[in-house]
Amino acid sequence: MAARCSGGTRPVIFKIERIDVPETDEEAVRLAKQDYKKTRRRMPIQAEKKRDLQGDRTMELKRLEYGFTVCKVAEISEMNTESDFYFIGKTDEELSMVCKTEDTPANTTARDDGWRGFRIQGILDFSLIGILSEISGILAANKIGIFAVSTYNTDYILVKEGDFDRALEVLSAEGYTVI
Repeated sequence: MAARCSGGTRPVIFKIERIDVPETDEEAVRLAKQDYKKTRRRMPIQAEKKRDLQGDRTMELKRLEYGFTVCKVAEISEMNTESDFYFIGKTDEELSMVCKTEDTPANTTARDDGWRGFRIQGILDFSLIGILSEISGILAANKIGIFAVSTYNTDYILVKEGDFDRALEVLSAEGYTVI
């Protein structure tokens, strides 16, 4: 392949090689052992072993021991803001709440029960990139959908109750510590 530099007349030559075609017998053996189905793109910030901010232990995921509901309400006065655990989201189109199922307002306009959750332990610096993407990618590869909520300190990941134990098992197998 030849290309011309912008405004210049000197040709630039690129050599394109296929890395999946062996040039030696040793490479042929190595390629034959490679399982490309398990190959996946990793996010740049993620180390091979998920390190936390102290850098000396794997990232911890804390399982939350209660059920959650995702719902919509007509107005904020319908929400129990005295509860110890809830998230509120308001946009120009809706007013939503994620709360413990037991604290769900009686007069929701829409609701989805049956969620369980875990949080990434510790305080995540805003400069960290790809943490939620890595977790959601692992779960998506295992056909587990998520509902994510982020706070100033960390991220919370909710999955349907029927997928909860399997989600934690999959993440544990990928190097996360579940507490």
